[in-house]
Amino acid sequence: MVEVEIYKTTTLKVHDTLEYEFEDLLKEFVYDEEAGGEESKVRTLIWAQGVAMWITNIINPTSEIVNDEVNGTLHFQRVTYAIKEKFEKRVVRGNVTVNLLDQDEQPLYRDLAKKLKWLTQWKKGIRYVPESYDGNTSMIGDAVFVRVYKQSRKRMEFQVAKNLDSSHTDTHLVCL
Repeated sequence: MVEVEIYKTTTLKVHDTLEYEFEDLLKEFVYDEEAGGEESKVRTLIWAQGVAMWITNIINPTSEIVNDEVNGTLHFQRVTYAIKEKFEKRVVRGNVTVNLLDQDEQPLYRDLAKKLKWLTQWKKGIRYVPESYDGNTSMIGDAVFVRVYKQSRKRMEFQVAKNLDSSHTDTHLVCL
């Protein structure tokens, strides 16, 4: 009998990220594949938590990277990604088929997608938050905070207007 050992990835190091709008990411695949010939082409993207990802592994890993991977630290050379909230099994553009592989149940990809959404949110500012983001609510830019903030803001604006109508002039509304 063969003894089988399964090791857990404890850390993921992504050396580069590149974000696209989803349609632009598809166009990149279409342009690449159409330049190569007339036959039908198929690509596969990883999908988790509303993020479609094209993952590039390190081609020639150093001995340090190999040691890291043996000890639970995985390295990705690049993650090219786009926000795609709704999962679709297959997307066809021209003669290129892009399959989306649902990896939402896999902690590695789920956590990576959450981090990429956070990065997207950070780049675009607090006013842009993907609907499915459910990360750490202790951060001011967190989606849950923003949704609660937006709901609270409406209530606060109503309360301020109500107070101003009743001649309470010492109420202030501060909006971020």
